[in-house]
Amino acid sequence: ICLATERARHARAERLHTQEARALAALNKAIGESLDPVAVLRGIGETALGILGVDRVSIFLGSDPRHLTVSLLAGRDHADLVHGQEVDLVERDARLMRRALEEQRSFSVNDWRLDGRVNRSLAERWYVGAALILPLVARKTPLGLLLLSRGAPHEWTDDQADVAETMASQASIALENAH
Repeated sequence: ICLATERARHARAERLHTQEARALAALNKAIGESLDPVAVLRGIGETALGILGVDRVSIFLGSDPRHLTVSLLAGRDHADLVHGQEVDLVERDARLMRRALEEQRSFSVNDWRLDGRVNRSLAERWYVGAALILPLVARKTPLGLLLLSRGAPHEWTDDQADVAETMASQASIALENAH
């Protein structure tokens, strides 16, 4: 019984990895075929929703935390942001997002209610319980942020973080090539 259970667990994990690999390959192909930044961002959003099971994908473009543009909102509707809107992370006190952009470093938050690095009222307004915050960087130049979020707390796995990092890297390269 133990061996059968273990084999079933491995088979399930292998199916998930295969699904992730196929989705990332499809995303890579779509990015390679298009220099249209809108198509690239849309592909990132759809892929993240599909393989990471996030509630919302938000992409902010720009290098200045005071002047980012909401360039993609996918998944759950956002009560506070709209496509094309300019966002000031300093004014909104979006501390961890600002750090991710300025330090060009990714952050993982499993429960925004308990994490002292984040603005809890902003997380509540944006309906974020857990998030992966990834900078979009090309040649050490910040291009923006990728925010992958869930409405409820969630323990991110290393595999999920790795897939998100890969997506952010692909998006960065595609955005740089499109420009």
